[in-house]
Amino acid sequence: MVFVALGYFILAPAGFIIIGYRTKDGVNKKLSIVFGVAALATILMLPAIFYVAPFNVGFAVPELIEALIILVWTVFISTELLRLKIK
Repeated sequence: MVFVALGYFILAPAGFIIIGYRTKDGVNKKLSIVFGVAALATILMLPAIFYVAPFNVGFAVPELIEALIILVWTVFISTELLRLKIK
C-alpha cells in the first residue's frame, strides 16, 4: 500500500514538471514547474524533517500537504482549460 501511495505522490509532481517543460504558455509553464518542485520537496523532505523534529506525526501530514498542492494545480489547470475551451 505504501508503494502505491509513494508512486502516486512522486509520479504526479514529476508529471507536472514534465508538463511545465513541454508547455509553451508562460504562466502554465512556470506554475507547473513550481508546483511540481514544491510537491516533490514536500513528499521527500517533510518526512525527514518530522522524523528529526520533536513532533509526533506520521507520513499522513506530508501526504496531506502534497495532496493540497496537487489539488490547487489541478483546479488551476482545469479552469485554464475551460477558459480556453469557452473562447
